[in-house]
Amino acid sequence: MRMVKGWLVLFLVCLAVSSSFAACLNRRIVLYNRSARAIEVYRLSDLGRSLRDADRVWQSPPFDGGSEVKPVRYQGGKALLATTRYGVVIFSYPDRTVLFHREITGYAAMNIHSALPMDDGNVLIADSAGYVGILYPGQSTDDVDQPSAQTQWYPLSYAHGLAYDPIYQAVYVGGYVTLHRYRYGGSGSGAVLSLMSAYDLSAYYRRCAVFGICQEDADWEDGVHDVYPVEGDNPHLFFLTTGERVFLFDASQQRDNDRPSGGLIKIALTEYAPFYRLDSQYSRQERAASLRDRVVLKKGGVKAISGAISGDAACVLARPAPFFTPDLQYDYYEPRLLYAESLADTADVDLTDQHHLQFDRGLAIAFYKARLLPDDF
Repeated sequence: MRMVKGWLVLFLVCLAVSSSFAACLNRRIVLYNRSARAIEVYRLSDLGRSLRDADRVWQSPPFDGGSEVKPVRYQGGKALLATTRYGVVIFSYPDRTVLFHREITGYAAMNIHSALPMDDGNVLIADSAGYVGILYPGQSTDDVDQPSAQTQWYPLSYAHGLAYDPIYQAVYVGGYVTLHRYRYGGSGSGAVLSLMSAYDLSAYYRRCAVFGICQEDADWEDGVHDVYPVEGDNPHLFFLTTGERVFLFDASQQRDNDRPSGGLIKIALTEYAPFYRLDSQYSRQERAASLRDRVVLKKGGVKAISGAISGDAACVLARPAPFFTPDLQYDYYEPRLLYAESLADTADVDLTDQHHLQFDRGLAIAFYKARLLPDDF
């Protein structure tokens, strides 16, 4: 009888493990591979081994890229978007036709960190140098250049992360310790962004709340990094990441009438447990000096996040690169991904192999962000 119970327990454990893998298996991920100078799509056919060249199912024509990559809908069809050095390119998917390509000219101090296509064909960009801008389609495929002087720019310190709520018709953009909500109006070169609300995230920024350091500089970039819609039935639910933690922002639960003096609205965020605290070798190394260096430990530094958080389809992909001090930080382009399939999953950066997605050592790959493709892509 004891032997039967033992086998039953082992069977149930194996069943639980195998079903925990079911949600992420056969999902596809998209990234911009700096080594190949191309957008690439990989299929997650086996979470127990490293991704190999045989797992790559799509590759774009080569181009010089930047940071952002994501699946989008453009001109009514499926497409993949990536930022370039000074602009944005969008390819039809699975075809490889260029649907959109614009490059800002006459403006050198630029770091386009996120982009968002709009229904009229324009594309919004978040330049972490301090602006949100609007790109317009060219007159032909050869019409790529867009002068900075002919571009609508909206100041926003350390602009990161662009996301859209189609029901509220709201554009969300992360600042340093703020989240701004805009209304997009007009079309083409006449399109404008109107600021509707500005939310204060400083209470959720640990370095600000604990150490009283609430400003960012070139050596310390721990503010808002990614804003991205959560897959599922709630169009108002977004992931929101900082250099420290990962949260969920539900715009339908936000009370915008709670507006203290100064104009900033208190934001309501909830922790996303699997990636809220990410332990790592560097975090443990810094533990003894953390108070002196005024460093928050178990930082996530999640650059990109996507996926579903509940039900049988729960699968979330995260791209971490934690920063602790100017001398202690993880490589932005190291090919490391983490995944979670339930709220109970816990992940670390480099202490174990649990909930890690690795790439074969012989695969020439380096990327900044990666996203899950929706199942209907």
